[in-house]
This record gives sequence, C-alpha cells and structure tokens, in this order.
Amino acid sequence: MSLLNSPDPAVRAAVVQQDLGNVLHPIVQHKALETKQMVVTRSEGSTIVDADGTEYLDGMAGLWCVNIGYGRSELAEVAADQMRQLSYFPHTAMNAPAAALAEKINELMGGGYHTYFVNSGSEANEAGFKIARQYQKHERPGEFRFKTISRYYAYHGTTLATLDAGGMGERKAKFEPYSGDFAHVPPPYCYRCPFGLSYPSCGLACVRAMETAILGEGPETVAEVIVEPVMSGVGVAVPPDEYLPEVESLCRKYGILLHVDEVINGFGRTGKMFAHQHYGVSPDIIAVAKGISSAYQPIAATVVKNSVFDSFYGEPLENRQVMQVNTYGGHPVAAAVALRNTRFCRRKSSPVARPRSAPTSSMPCKASRATRMSAISAARVC
Repeated sequence: MSLLNSPDPAVRAAVVQQDLGNVLHPIVQHKALETKQMVVTRSEGSTIVDADGTEYLDGMAGLWCVNIGYGRSELAEVAADQMRQLSYFPHTAMNAPAAALAEKINELMGGGYHTYFVNSGSEANEAGFKIARQYQKHERPGEFRFKTISRYYAYHGTTLATLDAGGMGERKAKFEPYSGDFAHVPPPYCYRCPFGLSYPSCGLACVRAMETAILGEGPETVAEVIVEPVMSGVGVAVPPDEYLPEVESLCRKYGILLHVDEVINGFGRTGKMFAHQHYGVSPDIIAVAKGISSAYQPIAATVVKNSVFDSFYGEPLENRQVMQVNTYGGHPVAAAVALRNTRFCRRKSSPVARPRSAPTSSMPCKASRATRMSAISAARVC
C-alpha cells in the first residue's frame, strides 16, 4: 500500500479504516476521526502533503521538533549507514556515534558537561529529577532533599512525574492524585502577571515568591528548581532579563540544583543554540530533545554539569553510579543522525538579541505557496 504518488481515494480509505480499527491516537477524540481525518503522506521543507494531494504549511514544525525542515535525505543515508555497521547495543557499553554526539553537546554547551541519553523530552526531565535526588543523597546525606520547585503553566512532559512538575491543570486532571513532591510557584508571565504588577516596578515578585516557597518547604528538603528559559505552555512567555540569573542565585544560595528544560527551546530555536545562553546562566542539569535530531530519530538527553557528574564517580562497590538504564538510550543510529543534524542547527542559529516575542500557531494551515515560503515556524504548546 503506497500513497507516495498521485492521490488514490481507495488507498486513502483503506488506510483510514485500518487506522480506525487498530490505532489509539493521542489527544484527539476518535469519534471525531470517524468523520474527518488527515492522512499525511509526504513532506518537504516546511510543507506536508495529505493523501488528497493538499499541501499545508506546518507552522508548528511537527510538535516543535523539525527544526531543520522535512526531507533531509542526508540524514536518511546516515541512518542507513549506521544500521549496516551497528544497529544497536545497550549503552552500558560505548559506541562511537553516542560518544561523538556527547562531545558535540558538551562543545555546544560551552564545555564542562557530561550527557546521559534517553528517548524523549519527558524521559530527559524524568532522568533529571532522579539525578538531582541521587546527587543530593550523595552530597548531603544528612538531609532529605527530594522536592522540585516548578512553576504554574509550565509543561515538562507526559510521565506522571513530569506532569506533576508541570503546572497545566487540564493536562493533569485525569491522572490525579500525584505524589506531591513538586511545589509550584507563579511564573514570570509579564503579559498576565499573576501578581497584577508591572515590570520592572514589580521587583521580580515571581523570584521572591520562589524564595518564599523554598523557605516554606524547607531548603533542606529541596533538590532542584526546574524552569524553561522561555515558557511555551502559555504561548511564548519570555521572562525579564534578570529572571533566570536571579533564579540561579537562589539555587546557589540554598544548595539547590538548577534544572533547565530546553526540550522546545533548544538547538537554535531562539537565535542561540540554547535559550539559557541568552541569560548567561550555568545550569546544573539540562534536558534536551526534539531539535537534537529534528525528529528524524527519537533521541533526547539529560546533560549534567561536571560537578554533578563527579558525584556519581567512584569505585564500583561505592554504588554511586546512575541507578537507571534506558533500553534505547545512546542508540547508535539515533546518535549518528542527531550528530549530523547539529551541523544544520549550528548553521541556522546565530548570536542575536534575546527573543522579545514569537508568533504562535495551533495547527498546520492551508496556504498558498507564496505564504508557505515566507512563513515562520514557531509554536505554542497546545
């Protein structure tokens, strides 16, 4: 069954029936799919094509992940070559593509980092939570630091822990109750300030609220703070210039790790390779995904500062190693593709002023070719 050439209504109908009878889709209501469907068959650049031959501008870059556009045949060739050489082996052993990708990530971060590979942004943040907790057990054995300070309206993933860390009630409601290990504070959402104040006369009330939460929870119970540099769950919410540096100062003051979620922001989307680089901060834990491979392969990573890595270093009998494993983490094919992808991302990113605003979109839209050619791929989280 192929839909690569001219539209064939019979073939399209067969795919729809096959799908409706066997697939459980995310987010969308299946009853609605019985009367209206999109069967995507091809893609090139920023354009996708459905089974009817209709072209659409993908203004969301997939799910905010196809940073370099569709149809990069070079990446398909890299994947095929790596599959022929080494298709898979667990990352308890070393492989060349993953080692080279980790070195490239370290370079792009400015040096001083080690990388733990996973498969998705949710897993990258989840691993970050675990690493923060284990680190605190190693470094502060007399304290019980297990909590994460996060923010309302944030989105950090779809596992139970990352949903708990997030602050989007409609995303969380159907899966409650949660563990309660995540304390939420108001975000730096200046467009609709939760305090009813205006910047800069607000005095960064959102940062002061974070410190109040840390003190209220007890600093000796807090392992980390997690933030997106530019929040995407509420549209595109760019914080004041001082916000991230002030949050970092709080973390250093109370011995808390700074965990930055670059899953959407990262790999050139804001004009620098990573959004936190606009603000001059040095995170302890960084979650990356999506743009790391531009969705040509499923891969993500939890990147940790060397000072965090050092806490996991020791003799085998000390039992200090990272106490988890991901079956496909460090997958050689995904790593090879991601490594090649970074060449494109690096060409596209440049040291510009920090983002002041960004366009939003909700779904791919029909557009003329002229419109498609001039459109900007950017997005809000639905």
